[in-house]
Order: sequence, then structure tokens, then C-alpha cells
Amino acid sequence: MPSITLFEHEPREVDESVREAIKLINRALPRPTSTSNDSPQEEFTEENGFLQVTAEGIKAKHYVGFAFAGDLSIQVLPKVFKSWGELDAIIGLMKMLNVSYGLNIYDVDLATFKSLKAPRDIFEVLVFLYAKSLWEEILKGHHREYVQRVSEEKFLRGKLLVGRQILKLPHKMHEFTVEIHEFTQDNLLNQIFYFTTRFALSKTRWEGNRRLLESLMLVFADVTPKRITPRDFERVHFTRLNERFRKPFNLAKIILGSIAEGGESVGGFFVDMNELFERFILWALRSSGFRVHYQREFWFVKDVLKARPDYVIEGVGVADAKYREWNAEPDILRQIYVYSKILEFQGEEGRAFLIFPRTEGFNKDLEPQELEFFDDSRVKILPYDLEVLREGYLDLNFRNYFNNQE
Repeated sequence: MPSITLFEHEPREVDESVREAIKLINRALPRPTSTSNDSPQEEFTEENGFLQVTAEGIKAKHYVGFAFAGDLSIQVLPKVFKSWGELDAIIGLMKMLNVSYGLNIYDVDLATFKSLKAPRDIFEVLVFLYAKSLWEEILKGHHREYVQRVSEEKFLRGKLLVGRQILKLPHKMHEFTVEIHEFTQDNLLNQIFYFTTRFALSKTRWEGNRRLLESLMLVFADVTPKRITPRDFERVHFTRLNERFRKPFNLAKIILGSIAEGGESVGGFFVDMNELFERFILWALRSSGFRVHYQREFWFVKDVLKARPDYVIEGVGVADAKYREWNAEPDILRQIYVYSKILEFQGEEGRAFLIFPRTEGFNKDLEPQELEFFDDSRVKILPYDLEVLREGYLDLNFRNYFNNQE
């Protein structure tokens, strides 16, 4: 299967067949609903969707993830991790997704994948994490639950459905139409796992994943095949009896969410890096002990226009996360200045902060600094050192800077 790896905004010359496959991906995949203030409002077309189709080839945008169409697979990795290499960039992305969306992935699982001779592929990482976590839970015991079903029985058991029974023809009266609750492995959660396993098995290119998935297929041999839809995920409710399956369930949601409507030959999973970085910083702030309001709205022009900063930090001020190279751009400085003044007008703490990502290959020389506006108010420019993702998650310098506010 042809495989292409790009970093954000990277162009690549490709032949016409690849360009047509990318057009198909752009048409088939639904556009994500980003909550980021920094994401451009643009119309998706077959030539300008998750990836851009140009006269010379294709070009990645600010969406990271993977897609497939027929024999083609393509993935886009974060630009901030370009100096790390493909595998470490994938691990860095998975760590950001983990804490931003509560996937509950263990570092030891990512380290295990990294140590294996596995493809440097986002989809293969997701499949490995899904299959490994599900297999570990199944070893503790299969998931069974009570399922309500209507059945024709020769002996009366359960609840007799009188309305149906009296409408039967005479030659059917020897059977009872009953409603029973059966404690079974053939339930919706396992049907989701079965469908996810079957789909992943049809797409994986790595023998390690194939062996795990084939073992899972044997486990679900008695589960009724069912094509899973987004509505089925909404119908699953977690209790203390099935809570241990939440991690593989969340990973299954990502894997099956990659299937485009109309078939399994085209699909993909992309996230907007502007939104992902915002959510990652939200996690970092809350993990540092701050009470943070995410995208709280204020009237900027009364009854006409609202302002929506990324973070209002109680007792500290207002902050925006900017997934870009640091530059004193007038627009972002005006924006954070307005947010600060709105909070001060409402009697709240109005100190202003702008937060940028930093790695060895991106914003490398960015250090904490302070700029002064015309009225003597100030904005503080802070880097978040994503190099910490190589070993952990929290940038302690970033946290301590907030904790040491005067």
C-alpha cells in the first residue's frame, strides 16, 4: 500500500492518481467543527479540504492525522515535532491527544510501541493501543450484560407479551411471545469492539497488530455482526461493571470515526492543531492547580459582538494560546489587549498572557518576555516547552511562572 508522510504545510510532488485520491478524501470526510478562534473559516472543496491539491501535487494544512483511499495511505504530523523524526513526532502527537481528550493512554504502552519494529504510522499506533488495552481487559474477564430481547418460547418465561399473544393464529398458540433479559456476551459494547476489530484487521499492515486482532476476533466469535454508527456509541452507558472498557471504547470511537459514509474504502481522522494546542494548554493550566474558564464569552459591542478569549484564569488574568511562530503581530496583540480591558472593566484580574509552543526546531529561542502597551498595561509572552513530551507532560518552568505572579 503506498504510504505518504507529511508535516504540516509541507508540499509534495505526486502523480495524478494520488491527487485524485486526495480529492476523494476531501470529498468523503466530514469537516471537523473546530472551536479554535485561530482556525480559518474556509469552504471545503475537493481541492482544498484537509489537504490541498495543487497543480504540482499536494500540500498539507493545519490538520494532523491520517487518511486512506483505496491503496493509498497518508498521514500529516505536527510541524512543531519535525526536528524529532517521524516516530517521535507520532508519540508526541499521541501524548497531546491523550491529555487533551482524556484517552487514558499509558506512557508504557507508547514506549512499548516505540520499541517494536512497527510502521511509523498514526493508524497503526491507534490500532495497537486499542487492541492491547482491550486484550488486557478481556484477560480479566469477558464483558457481559443484561440484554432485553423478544423471543418465541415453548415454555413460559420472562414477561408474556399479551398483545402479541392474542393476535396469533391457532397453529402458533403453542408458542409464547415473551420479553426476556439475558445475561450475555452478545451486547452493544461487544458489537462495537467486534466491528472495530474486524475493520482494523482489514486495514493494518503490521504483523504485530494482525496477531493481536486475530486473537480478538476469536474472542468475539459469538457476537452478532452489526455495522456500527455514531448513534451506537451514544447508546453505550458506562457503569462500575463496564468502566474498565472505557479506554478501548474511546480508541474504537477514533478508529471507526475514520470511516467515511458510504463504505470502508475511504476514511481518515484529522484534528485541527490550533484546537489541539489550545486544549493541551487548558489541560496544563488546570493540572497546575488553576481554575480556568475555557472560551468564556463577553460582550465586546453590546448586543452585537462577543469576545471569546481562550482562557480566563481566576485570580491571574486572561490568556490566549497561539499555535504559530512568535512574532509581534498587531492583530494578536490588539486581541489580547481588548480581552484584558474587558476583564478589568468587569472588576476582574486583567493581566494578559500569550502562550506559544516551543521545541528544538520551533520557536527554539523564545523565552518569557514582557511587552508594554501605550497605556502602561502589559502582556507577557510565554513559551510552553513541548520538549517535555519526550519524558513526561508538564513544563514545570511554565507552571512555576504562573505560580510566581506578583
